Amino acid sequence: MSFGQWIMVLSGGAVGAASLWVLAWARRGLEGAGSASNTATRTATGLVGLLVGYHLAAYGLPPGAMPLRLPPGRLWIGVVGAVIAVGASLVMDRVDRRAGADAA
Repeated sequence: MSFGQWIMVLSGGAVGAASLWVLAWARRGLEGAGSASNTATRTATGLVGLLVGYHLAAYGLPPGAMPLRLPPGRLWIGVVGAVIAVGASLVMDRVDRRAGADAA
């Protein structure tokens, strides 16, 4: 494996590990200092991060080493889906906060 492939595999592992931490944070309901997101947004971000980490590692390994990976021509669909998932969750957080502020 080349140096670039190692970097992609290690990056995928790091993103996956960080995503597991975010999921654990969401599950425990821990409120961080200045946390602007709720449990649903942290869960969505963690799940999207797991998918991104998997695909980073899959592209870093030789073809056929990972059973499932997006074809390079359709990678944009995965990126758009990830951005929409996290973005929509953040928008809903903001809407919920505004609705809560209006009700109070």
